[in-house]
Amino acid sequence: MRSIRRILDITWQDKVTNAKVLSRTGLPRMHTLLRQLRLSWLGHVHRKEDGRIPKDILNEELTSGRRTTGRPQLRFKDICKRDIGALEINVNSLKYLVADRTIWRSILNQHLNTGEENLMKAVAAKRARRKGRNNSNRPETFHRCEPLCKTTAPHWSL
Repeated sequence: MRSIRRILDITWQDKVTNAKVLSRTGLPRMHTLLRQLRLSWLGHVHRKEDGRIPKDILNEELTSGRRTTGRPQLRFKDICKRDIGALEINVNSLKYLVADRTIWRSILNQHLNTGEENLMKAVAAKRARRKGRNNSNRPETFHRCEPLCKTTAPHWSL
């Protein structure tokens, strides 16, 4: 975001949100780019023939070894499952979708675009709720600036 703002000559004093900067450039959010890269690589690995090391590593479970105590670290497979769920891609037909590269790319781009739009709407709604809540709950009080001035000016109490 810093590089994009520097290219567009937007300083922090301009008070332009990240959503407006991204909509001005037409670029997706970083989360969307990472999802696209992960899921396109997942399709690439699934199209490989059986016996290849990346496919075996992705599909197999360890039979021996110990994990450290605490919450298990997320695996690549877990993150991809979360991404597929967030993009509302049908898991049952995933095997058939990734088999054809052009179909997988088109479906992936379609779901990424709708996911990006939903995310931007959610961010805008959250911002509107936050901005509306801050202004509506504050009582307005009036203060005199000086005894000689005799004017009252609204002052927002914190």
